[in-house]
Amino acid sequence: MGDEAQSSDEHTKIEINGIKIGGQIAHAHNLLTVAMETGGVLAAGAFFKALAEDLGTRLAGTIDSGTRAAVRRFLRRQEEEASGSAIAGFDLRTEQGWRISMSRDLSAEALAQLGDLCEAEPPAPGMSPLLINYGRAGWEAWGGVDGDYVRYRWEPESKRWATRPLS
Repeated sequence: MGDEAQSSDEHTKIEINGIKIGGQIAHAHNLLTVAMETGGVLAAGAFFKALAEDLGTRLAGTIDSGTRAAVRRFLRRQEEEASGSAIAGFDLRTEQGWRISMSRDLSAEALAQLGDLCEAEPPAPGMSPLLINYGRAGWEAWGGVDGDYVRYRWEPESKRWATRPLS
């Protein structure tokens, strides 16, 4: 047994800072070194975990607010398109005070006539400002002359307003 103990002691001999030590001291040193390395790894792990959580939270907050805003805009557009509350049309005013209602589905033919229509003479002297829109029959206008309600139709060939009977 003595030889076995001695060979075990020889086996555990190490050198620390130029000093040879062995036996129980060498074993304690090895355990202490392992414990310190383990403690360092655990402490670094906790530190890196906290750092990653903080960066992850910041990144998630940044992405989250930007993503939320983009999703809100997208949903608002979808809702407007579905409900038809998107801009369905708008009105133009001419120099004569006429109001022209424009819609999103105005044909190219109607747009081509718009310049002539705006520059045309009023259909009757002393007329109130016209309300104009584009219908199935083309450009139509409504206005008042001497207290009477009058309806007109645009004639693109002659570039003038023609009286249209009220129906």
